[in-house]
Amino acid sequence: MLKIIFMFLGIISLFVSVSHAAERCQKTQSRVPIEMNLSYGNVEYLNNVRSSNFQSFLHKETGYRPQLTEMVRGVTFAASSIGVQSNGKVRQFSPNSYCVELESVKVNFGYDRVIVLIDRAYRPGSCQYRVVKEHEDTHVFLNRDTLRFYSKYVHDEAYKIAQKIMPRPAGSAAEAKKVLEEMTAEIQNAVLPINDFFMKIKEEENLKIDTPESYAKTTRLCKSW
Repeated sequence: MLKIIFMFLGIISLFVSVSHAAERCQKTQSRVPIEMNLSYGNVEYLNNVRSSNFQSFLHKETGYRPQLTEMVRGVTFAASSIGVQSNGKVRQFSPNSYCVELESVKVNFGYDRVIVLIDRAYRPGSCQYRVVKEHEDTHVFLNRDTLRFYSKYVHDEAYKIAQKIMPRPAGSAAEAKKVLEEMTAEIQNAVLPINDFFMKIKEEENLKIDTPESYAKTTRLCKSW
């Protein structure tokens, strides 16, 4: 019976500690800064795959299976991702009383890999290789411009959510770590839909370059294919 009473008193003590932490757990900084880290990706120019195998090659390399037309002689692949990292300010008031405050946020947004495939039938130095590469480079530049444009929306959304996240109490160092992870996940979940929308818009903009008219114009630049 005595053991049960001690356990009960221990639970009450822990509850009081957490309660006191909640009262003392207030903001110590006026805003949470957001650092944007943009990655445009290093461009990999590959000239060892037949155009008929572009789709299977990219699926094997990246997990994506892009829809390609029969007339394609080159293709540019660039899939973006968003990752959020947070720093927290952890204050300890007693052995079982902590306060976790979001201190700063870093958002990594961009391309992990940029792959440009040029049909291996066209060797470097040839007219065909040069023309296909120039066309694919327009996709590379477009992808970079689109990324730069939408990074502002990612920043603004991350900033808005971060300012709303108030300091939270925790009962242990392990729980404080978990609380910071939950704060980070809130920001991550808020910006992920922007990346999905960005990918959709990026594909639509790239399709405007890949038209029968543009292919015909490219074909006329070299005597034979």
